[in-house]
Formats: sequence, C-alpha cells, structure tokens
Amino acid sequence: MSATPPGNKAPTLSHQTILDLLRTRAGLIFPDTRLGEIHRAIEKAAVNAQFSLPQYAQNLTIDDACFDDLCNEVTISESYFFRDPKQFEFVKHRVIPEYLAQGLQHGPLQAWSAGCSTGEEAYSLAILFDQEGLSSSFRLTASDICKKSLAAAAQAHYNPWSLRTADQSFCQAHFDQIESKYRLKDRYKESVKFAHLNLVGDQSHFKHHHLANLDLIFCRNVLIYFDTAAIQKAIQVFHNLLKPGGYLVLGPSDPAASQYANFDVIVCDYGVFYKKVEKNPVTEMLTSAARLLTGHPLSSPPPWPGHGHKDGDKDNDKNYPSRHSKEDEGKNRQQHNKTAAPAASARSASSTNLSSVSPPKTDAEILEMAQSAYDQGQYEKASILTAGSLDNEKIAILHIKAQANFKGTETAEKILSKLILKHTNSFHLQYLHGHLRLDLGQLDLALTALKRCLFLDSRVAMAHFTMALVQKRLSDRIGAQRSFRNVIELCKDRPPDELLPFGDGERVKILFIAATTELGALSAPEGREQ
Repeated sequence: MSATPPGNKAPTLSHQTILDLLRTRAGLIFPDTRLGEIHRAIEKAAVNAQFSLPQYAQNLTIDDACFDDLCNEVTISESYFFRDPKQFEFVKHRVIPEYLAQGLQHGPLQAWSAGCSTGEEAYSLAILFDQEGLSSSFRLTASDICKKSLAAAAQAHYNPWSLRTADQSFCQAHFDQIESKYRLKDRYKESVKFAHLNLVGDQSHFKHHHLANLDLIFCRNVLIYFDTAAIQKAIQVFHNLLKPGGYLVLGPSDPAASQYANFDVIVCDYGVFYKKVEKNPVTEMLTSAARLLTGHPLSSPPPWPGHGHKDGDKDNDKNYPSRHSKEDEGKNRQQHNKTAAPAASARSASSTNLSSVSPPKTDAEILEMAQSAYDQGQYEKASILTAGSLDNEKIAILHIKAQANFKGTETAEKILSKLILKHTNSFHLQYLHGHLRLDLGQLDLALTALKRCLFLDSRVAMAHFTMALVQKRLSDRIGAQRSFRNVIELCKDRPPDELLPFGDGERVKILFIAATTELGALSAPEGREQ
C-alpha cells in the first residue's frame, strides 16, 4: 500500500482494492502526490452510485458501466481542437504526402485516435484529412475506455472552450453555431467511427473494429497513467496494428515508444514521432543502431583497422574493398538466409496455396519445402510444414521464424519457450529467444536468453551486439560498453565485406560501425552524449 500523502486520511482496504482494480483492468497508476485526490474521487463516485465503499469495490468487478465512470473520474479529459498543432503539421507535411506517394490504389488512409476523450482530436484529424484533399479516401476510428466520453464525442456539440485556439473563420467553416454551442458539420461527424476499447484489454476487440494495417495512430497523454506492464502491452498493440512505415504520435510527456517496440525515432521541427521499422529488426539494428536507440543517425563511420579514409568521403563502401567473389557472396547469403532472425511484423501469406501443401516424407524434404515457402513469404505454409517435426533443431528454428512472421512475436515466443526445453544446447534457438523477448520489451528475460546462448558459443558477434542493446535499455552502461567492445574485437580481424552469421545478409563492416559508434556515445561523459 502506498504511503499516505501529508494532510490526507489513511486509505482503507477498499481504496487499495479499487486502485488495484484500476491497475489490473485499465493499467492506470497514480503518483503519491495524486493519491489523496484519487481517494476523494473514488469516495465521490461511490456516493453517486449509492454504495458504501466496500460495496462499491465489489460492484466495480461486475458492472462495466460503473467501472467506465470511475475511469473517467480519475483521469483528466482535457482536450480541444488541434491541440499541439505541430503534431498535426507533421501529419500534414509528412504522413499524408507519404500516403499519397503510394497511390490511392493502396486503399484509404487508415487512422486511429486512441483515447479520444470527447472527440476533439479525432475530429481535428478528420478536418485535416478533408482539407488535404482526402475527403472519402480515409478511414478514421476513435476509441476511449469511457462510454460517457464516447457518447459526448458522437454528439459533436462543443462549447467555446473546446475551440479556444480557433479563429471565427474556422468555426464558421466547420461548425454550426446553436446558441452558445458549436455543432460539428455532418460531413466530419459522419467520417469518424467510435469504439469502446480498453488498450490493455482483449486484443480480439481491435480486429472487430477493423483496426489493422494502420497508417497513423494518435495516442496522446494516455500512457502517462499506465504502469510499465500496461505501457509495454499498449505500445506492442500499436506496433502490431501499424503497417510497416506507419506512424505513432504520442504526447510530449508519454514514455518513448522505442523503448518497448521496434520503432524508428523521428526527430524533426514538429517534435518527436515514431515510425514502425520497415526492415527486419536485426538489419535495422545493424544499419541504424544509434538512430534507433538514441534518436540520432549514425555519424561518419570509423575507419576499418588498417584502412584509412579521406575526410569528407561520403562513399563508405570504397573504404572496404571486397575480398569475395560474387559466387562466394551468393553462397554466403544463401547460408545466412537460413539463419535470419524473424521479421518484426507479421506479413500476409496471401500468396500461399494451402491446398498445394502435400506432406513431405523426410526431415530433409520438410526443411527444403518449408525453407522455399519461407523465402517466398509464405509463412503460414512454412508453419504448417514444420509443425510436426519440431524435434529436429533446424526445422524448429524455421518454424519459430515462420510463426513470428505469420502469427506475431508473442505467439512465436510462447512456442519457443517450450521448444527450448527440447533443445537446451541450441545456440540458435537461445539467440532467437533473446531477440523475441527484446522485441516484446521483456528485457531481463532477453538478457537471460542471450547469456545462455553466449555460454554455448561466445564467438558470435551478433549475439554480443544484441546483448549490448538490451544492457543499454536496462541502463547497464558498463555492461553495454563491455559487450560493444566484444563486438569490435570479434569484427576487427575479419574481412569487412564478410556476411555475418545471424546477421540476415548484413556484413561485418556494418556491425563494426554500429558497435564503434554506440561505444563512443556510451564512453562520452554523462550529459554530453552526441
């Protein structure tokens, strides 16, 4: 139980029961400085519902409407049209042009306003999309945990305070004034679909509301109420529902999404935004490690040991002459395609013809057919082919990668947790386990898996690099420095153009550059990292 703030009565067991319910069902937590206020809000809600506090605590477990009302009481629903205008400028100048560049044949722009309160944010997006010529070429869903807020949003009647930053011409163009209220014009009102959703609730509800393959998610000033587990779950939901290259917009006080899922950090004049990584997570970490983890792009690469480079030379490849023929590269790439880490997002297996899957007779045939399906992006087919032969380590590895692409990281990790018991000495499965847990934000568990794989083989640079990423996120500065140094030592005497084991087609030089850059940033005096 939290300490009692000065000047407040000691909380009762019922207070704590209700706070625990808010945390487990909605992910809501409150700092000690607000507990007195929250206790009073709970007591007021109990009186309004005509219950004693113990009765109210019991009723919250069975009455969803009562629980929704309480969530509304204890959170701050402060919203107005085009709040934080620079974020809408980002949508105007970055998100919409990228969508239009794809061509309208890709379907309408898909957007979600999560935690929409009384609708101002969602309708601001609808107005912006219309102003930018999308009109009927967008699909916008808005959701909230509070049904009262959603009912008010659906009415779309606002007082002047909700339009406090708008001029008269804006109000006249988009609203009809009725006495002291402003009613949103029907063309905007009808363009938004509202849904009652809990961000940390049953994920099947998101599919019911057709939330998938999204171009844009707004979720501002919601995660500040969540505990770490709820933040992780919500951000993983956002990551799963965004299309590769889709954008997540959070509030300035919200936690960084890149700490919990594989997002690029976009820092620009409009603020900080998150873009779902379009590449395989291993490849992305190799080519953009500093940008992913610190928000800064890689600077000019350090020279390879024994190879100088001219100042201002932008063509880094000329600093690393190839030591392999094209034939050698082809053989290496074929080998490393078989050990690539799983992709960050599940891709559709629309090209898979399941009726054509005839049962192979031997493990060698299974592996050949499943690998062919996997290489063609037919992840469902690869999963089916490999599912019955998981005692074979190579088949088990391919099954996990197919599951990660087809069903998602969480499903693949659950399967792998059981397979590890069969293949305790498999370096590759332990390495994949570390990667999957890193992708899920389970940093301590990821570290454990990576330590196990390095115990089995300490010579794999990619494993040391992945461990360094985990240690850095865990704020283990010394451990991360040590791991990045291990990477550099393992890379410096190897041909720079050699393909990396477990590197998904990337070369030694890229890992060397990433590790050296990261080590330099970590070695700088605190507060002076570049």
